[in-house]
Amino acid sequence: MDKTKNVLIVEDLPSHAELAEREILKVLPEAIFEVVDNKENYINALTTFKPDLIVSDYQMPTFDGLAALTIRNETIPDVPFIVLTGSVNEEVAVTCLKNGADDYVIKEHIKRLGQAILNAINKKLIEDERKLIEDQLKLVSAAVEQSPVAIMIADKAGDLVYVNPAFEEYTGYTFDEAIGENPRFLKSGYTSPKEYKALWETISSGEQWSGEFKNKRKDGTFFWESATIGPIRRGSGEISHYLAVKEDITERRKMILELMLREEKYRTLTHNLNIGVYRNGVGDNGKFIEGNPAFLKILGLRNKKEFDLYRVVDFYPDPKIKTAIEKKLADQGFILNEELQFRRKDGELFYASVSITAVTNEDGKIVFYDGIIEDITEKKAVQDNIIIQRNEMEALNNQLIDMEEESKRELALALHDGLGQYLSLAKLKIAELKKEMPIEDENKLLNEVLENVQNAIDESRNLTYELNPPMLNEFGLIPTIEWKADIVAKQNNLKVEIIDRTEGFILDDKYYVCLYRAISEVFQNVVKHSKAKEIKVTFLVQDKSYTIEIFDNGTGFDFQTVRTKAIKEKKFGIYSIMERMRYLGGNFDIDTGSNKGTKAIITLPV
Repeated sequence: MDKTKNVLIVEDLPSHAELAEREILKVLPEAIFEVVDNKENYINALTTFKPDLIVSDYQMPTFDGLAALTIRNETIPDVPFIVLTGSVNEEVAVTCLKNGADDYVIKEHIKRLGQAILNAINKKLIEDERKLIEDQLKLVSAAVEQSPVAIMIADKAGDLVYVNPAFEEYTGYTFDEAIGENPRFLKSGYTSPKEYKALWETISSGEQWSGEFKNKRKDGTFFWESATIGPIRRGSGEISHYLAVKEDITERRKMILELMLREEKYRTLTHNLNIGVYRNGVGDNGKFIEGNPAFLKILGLRNKKEFDLYRVVDFYPDPKIKTAIEKKLADQGFILNEELQFRRKDGELFYASVSITAVTNEDGKIVFYDGIIEDITEKKAVQDNIIIQRNEMEALNNQLIDMEEESKRELALALHDGLGQYLSLAKLKIAELKKEMPIEDENKLLNEVLENVQNAIDESRNLTYELNPPMLNEFGLIPTIEWKADIVAKQNNLKVEIIDRTEGFILDDKYYVCLYRAISEVFQNVVKHSKAKEIKVTFLVQDKSYTIEIFDNGTGFDFQTVRTKAIKEKKFGIYSIMERMRYLGGNFDIDTGSNKGTKAIITLPV
């Protein structure tokens, strides 16, 4: 009752409200009051004041008790409502009570208000308790009815008085078929009479019994169930019924048997594997728990008994390696194909590839490690030899690149200083001879010779520029590329745009020739294959790198397909660029795809 504090009084006369408050405080000394005299304030008070009790005058100028009672019924029907009026009309009293009022008090007998309030509050408490019990019973009933496990209740004689729907599903027997029957009608003959006798002795003595049964369904099929059976007692402590909770574990037992078979197969398989499979404990003193024959051989152990003689850390040449591995396992839960160095029992060092999984308990704590180990000492030696040979081949390739460039420079010099000079001298001599030859036919012949010599001079000059453009040393890379781009644009009806965003950065001239070759090769590929109408070359310095981006708006291509085809047909243009850039310590990438154009990206460290 102490919880009833907020009392809403609906009264238009302040003196009457004060009398009501005085009587209410006699039974509710901690009450807090709010008085309203119209509908609007009353409705507002129901949500803001949140009354625990409403005392309302029956008749007011603009509002009345029946209207207030109706609003209460629609909004907060559980709050007690008492009508307080000056009328002694029994019809009014009946109307109020019929409409849901908890009591009716005449103002002349206002001293009865306190008792009426107590009665109303007690009535509400009883009603709340009844609803709570009903809700709990409904909840328990729903839980039993909807439970996925079978629930049976039998009387003291052992005859069934209740089974839930799960029982019907498990056994195939309906509720009506099961009620009144003894559970023995489910017997399969698998459980012995001695075991049933022990069961009844246990539950009859008031104890709980747990175990498993192999029973028979209505259709004759067998099933396994896990059962817990115990007594239900009356308030006096006397056993009145027995409750059985059963779960069909047929599939679970089947899974367990399958797991046992799989485990046996797993043990057989791991025993015959030629790679090591093992399990070991955690921490500095962790030891090996299991290991197949291949694992024993890898570590140089003779048998599993030797596991107990060594810690896992004893097989690491440096304990810090083991610490680092365990930290990685704690962080990510596994490692995959990690190459580590170990030590056999006799001290011999060897390399192995290991994959390890951290196995945890329910609390997430690592309890042991499962691993696979393969001795790769010989394989690693072969790989190291391959790497050495590859490095030697790369060094030889780099020497060939240098020799190629030097040969091109020498050939260009020979063309320019040798053949070019001779052709120029021949051109001069023919021009002089032409002046001394007045005969028109002979003059025509000299013109043809002169034209051929001029073509040879032009071709020699072009070859010289392609082999080793003099502009590279005289003007630098970007002006030379602009000259080359102008030639490509005119010869192929393309728009070629050169953008310099290097902000005056001067690139080391040792890169000039290789970059010129690479960009020229890209130009050639664009012209031959892309069907592009525009090429944009951007030079920029960013992230400590000198970058050249060459974009064309052509058809694009599948890079891997083209690369595979080029290798097959021994066309190494792009591959040659990649090798040249790698030789300089840089990189060459291609971003392309069907119908999206192509961007070639050359990057050099600066």
